[in-house]
Amino acid sequence: MTTTKKPLNKKKIKPRPLSPVKQRAQKRKREQKESTGYRSGFEQTFILNMEARGWEMAYEPIRIPFIEPEKKRHYVPDFVFDPKTKKQVPSIQSIDDLYGKIILENKGLFSAADRLKAKLVKQTYPRLDIRFVFMRDNWVTKAKKQRYSQWAEANGFKWWVGSCPPEEWFK
Repeated sequence: MTTTKKPLNKKKIKPRPLSPVKQRAQKRKREQKESTGYRSGFEQTFILNMEARGWEMAYEPIRIPFIEPEKKRHYVPDFVFDPKTKKQVPSIQSIDDLYGKIILENKGLFSAADRLKAKLVKQTYPRLDIRFVFMRDNWVTKAKKQRYSQWAEANGFKWWVGSCPPEEWFK
């Protein structure tokens, strides 16, 4: 006797429809741009007034790339260990106190935001000794091209998989 499995009935999540007011506004903007070449009636009025004064105007003649201003962010390490005293450091007063110490960051899920933060901290303070202790050596993305350990190696971080890093780490 053979049994056939029925395919799972997965519902596709549809985007929430726009309200009629927003639909009309989007349609007006699209029609405005298509008919006049400008994004708004104000821009069209401005250009007509300037041309009436004898100015030749070019609308949106270039795209200028820019860098979004930096945001001041903070990184709070899981553990800071002093290899000289073989003790965890309970409190740190300044960044300078971290030099010569080992920063341990424990990770279960290592998200893209966590990876970016680690890279930015390393760029900002290249002399800090940041090490990762991963719960598992999972794939970084669903594409399965790189594992957590490979990412750490590629970005100059020491790493360990499991809850007990080797004793050599603390010497």
